Amino acid sequence: MRNFIDKAIKAVRKFFYGRNGLDDIARLAFVAYIVSFLVYGFCPQGIVKLIFLIVSCAVLAYTLFRILSKSVHKRMNENRRYLGWKKMTKTRWQQRKTHKFYRCPKCKAWLRVPRGKGKITLTCVKCGEKFDKKT
Repeated sequence: MRNFIDKAIKAVRKFFYGRNGLDDIARLAFVAYIVSFLVYGFCPQGIVKLIFLIVSCAVLAYTLFRILSKSVHKRMNENRRYLGWKKMTKTRWQQRKTHKFYRCPKCKAWLRVPRGKGKITLTCVKCGEKFDKKT
């Protein structure tokens, strides 16, 4: 029995060699699958239940696609962008009471300004565009 388990483990390792595996986006998608499937289970019969079934199946398919993908470089870039967005969102949420965030109308860069300064003229660090905003 032990020999069979060792062979099975070796076969699974060989199958997953060169694949993306479980990253942060796949974990998020799996949590979304579980939530949508639970909502599907508690929905009454009808079109809403069918919609949640389709959504949960689509999210599960996307999760499996990410885990089994052999395009590791593309998936790593996607995951890196997601982690950057997640960190930026967390930082903004933590600083929401002390700072305001504005986008430059020309280059779309984000500018952080302390709250309570009144009406000020902002200068974009990237492109030098000047515009007025109220803090």
